[in-house]
Amino acid sequence: MNTTEIMQKFGEDSKLAFIFRHGIKTPDNHITPECLADIKVNGIPGAGTNINVIHEGSDFIRTKETVKALEYWLIKNGASITNRFGSSEALGNEGIFNFYTDEIQAKMKANNLGNYETLVRYGVSTLMNWENDLTFFLNGLFQDLAPGDVCAVPCHTPTVEAIYNIYANDLKMTVKELEGIFLIQDPRGNFYVIR
Repeated sequence: MNTTEIMQKFGEDSKLAFIFRHGIKTPDNHITPECLADIKVNGIPGAGTNINVIHEGSDFIRTKETVKALEYWLIKNGASITNRFGSSEALGNEGIFNFYTDEIQAKMKANNLGNYETLVRYGVSTLMNWENDLTFFLNGLFQDLAPGDVCAVPCHTPTVEAIYNIYANDLKMTVKELEGIFLIQDPRGNFYVIR
């Protein structure tokens, strides 16, 4: 499914956030030139040309680079960007990523755990605080979206997984680069999440 099909299913007066992981990164945390070039030509799986709102993602450059390449693809394919939002620390910050110490990464490897599942198992208080921040962010985002808006929100792993699990339950979920979810608010205010 893509954003166009999702809006057709839930109704044109719904609000939609396409929340996806950034592109393939370089050792210095930028997105590879090859990945950016591919996004500019082919877009991102799940993105439709009905995206009209751009969110910059986190404060890390890799989300901004990814969504800028997506915006290029959108405009090249006839989309019209009517609004944009700046970055949000809730979508990824050093505090969350610093949780993954060498010791935690060794436990991840030994137990074959993904990023989100590791947080659930070894960082419950960190995860609970972060989920509060993410819920606050999402409530604000959907308040700022108008009926019919489709917003592209680039972020990270385990951010996509954490947002998904606020509304659903898949502890083993892992997203690869450029994979994402759809978070929908229908005209009655009900939320739905689709992977």
